[in-house]
Formats: sequence, C-alpha cells, structure tokens
Amino acid sequence: MDKQKLQKITFEQLIQRSIQREQDKMKVKEIEVPSMGGTLLFQKMPENKLMDIMDELQNDNSLSANIAVERKVIYHCCPMLQDTKLHSELGIIEPYDVVEKLFNIQETDSIAKEVMELNGFSDIAEKKVYEIKNS
Repeated sequence: MDKQKLQKITFEQLIQRSIQREQDKMKVKEIEVPSMGGTLLFQKMPENKLMDIMDELQNDNSLSANIAVERKVIYHCCPMLQDTKLHSELGIIEPYDVVEKLFNIQETDSIAKEVMELNGFSDIAEKKVYEIKNS
C-alpha cells in the first residue's frame, strides 16, 4: 500500500484493538470428528504456550515429531481431552496419549489444522509442514 494513502491510527483504535485481542483469546470452535459422528469443542490456547510447542519442531523435522506436536496442540485446546476421569477410563498414563488413543493420524492432522487456524497459526503451520515434507 502507498504510504501516502495510509491513515494515522488513533488512540481509540489502539484501545479497540486491545479489547478485540482480549476477546479473541476466548474464541472457541466446534470441530467435526467424523469417526465419532459429532463435534468436540476447542478453545484458543495462550500464544506463548503454542509457540513453545511449535518450537519443538525446530530441533526435529521428522514426521513423528510433527504428529507429536499436533497431538499436544489438540490436547491443550480441548478441555474434554484433559479430563483425568477420561484418562483413567482409557488407561492413559501420559496425557497426550489420549489424542493417539482416540484419533488416527489422518484425523489428528485434520483436527490439528483446524485448531491451528483457530489459534491464528495456519499459515505458519502449513509452511512448517511443507518444510518437513521437502527436507
């Protein structure tokens, strides 16, 4: 965009932007889980937590590392999957294993893409997957 055509941002716009970002932190999304014939509710996770999880791919670009990261993101964004009663019923010891127990790799990938989109990371995640596939 031409710099001469840009308008100066006002104080009120900055305040509105801050309010909007706070409201965005509360976003939720129902994501279809075809194998279960229904939807699960997912919520945004704190940006710093999501970035920490995504940083795990910096040291390991393998497919298994990518799937592990997707499972962590799904787990942290779905309160139902964090229920210790569910873990107990399914015989889960490691919390992230609940995602593996419930969803196959294809479903994990599909859900993870939608969760990343909810968190505003869809472009970054897609680039990372492209890098992994082409390394």
